[in-house]
Amino acid sequence: MLILHDNQVWGLFYELKGIYFIVINGDISINKQNIALAHEFYHFIIALNDMNGLKLDVVKEDLEYSKTNEEDSRANAFGACLLMPSECIKMVIEKRPISLEDKIYCIKTLMDVFLV
Repeated sequence: MLILHDNQVWGLFYELKGIYFIVINGDISINKQNIALAHEFYHFIIALNDMNGLKLDVVKEDLEYSKTNEEDSRANAFGACLLMPSECIKMVIEKRPISLEDKIYCIKTLMDVFLV
């Protein structure tokens, strides 16, 4: 088992000779490990569907890193949705009348509740 000893690196995804690897930092909290795994799982799915796609991804604690990369933003959204109960997300999305800003706020609040 490979353990990363860097609290800023949560996990990484890479391909080596046609074999895909997801490595998660075992020194971070289990919540962060779950987030990193869900994030990297998105990149794995994309890699399977697009053999010329992204072959290397590193999830870091630095949020600015993810904000600059659209694909990482998608992976973060995928991971958050994967880790939150779908009933909770549906309840927020289907709630009327509520503005888009309020829906986003509610979803971010759910992310805090479920630690994603």
